[in-house]
Amino acid sequence: MLIAARSLRQLFPCFILMIGVLCLALFEPKSSELLAFDRVALQQGQWWRWITGHWVHLNLKHALLNLGGLGLIALIFIQELEWLPDTLAFFACCILVSAGLWWFSDRDVYVGLSGVLHGLMIYYLIRTYSVTPKISLLGLFGVSAKVLWEQTRWSDTASTALLIGGPVAVEAHLFGLCAGIFVGLLSCWFRPLSSSL
Repeated sequence: MLIAARSLRQLFPCFILMIGVLCLALFEPKSSELLAFDRVALQQGQWWRWITGHWVHLNLKHALLNLGGLGLIALIFIQELEWLPDTLAFFACCILVSAGLWWFSDRDVYVGLSGVLHGLMIYYLIRTYSVTPKISLLGLFGVSAKVLWEQTRWSDTASTALLIGGPVAVEAHLFGLCAGIFVGLLSCWFRPLSSSL
């Protein structure tokens, strides 16, 4: 019972994020106009879009699909959730995916949480490697293979694009993968340091 209560407390930031994303989705397209990753707006000094661009979506269906992914990640790694490190990892993934879009993509506008979700999945798989190495390696291989496949000319995202009502930004998934590797390895390096203090 104690573990269940702790896990529910650890899910609180996830619930807050979900409620926030749902509220923003209800006010589309106005939310995206104010918060989307928008190259022109960013050049005009609207720096918050580096983070908030991942909170807004094309429509409610797009938001619900991504929130389903977030919920699934939270449930899979419920025993590993830690409020402060996970919140820092989330914001780091937002910034790193946006940095990838800024420097390595010609996309002018981006919305959605999927790049960050890929980052969080990799982050948790790296963090849990010492506990479940085989499962973590399998997960890392699976997510990496999926993302790398999406970057090829043989990948077809037409059905997903039809489902969400817009193009799939597969490069954001790649930037999320890279962000997750970086943040995951960084968290493994900091964890022994914090436990020795």
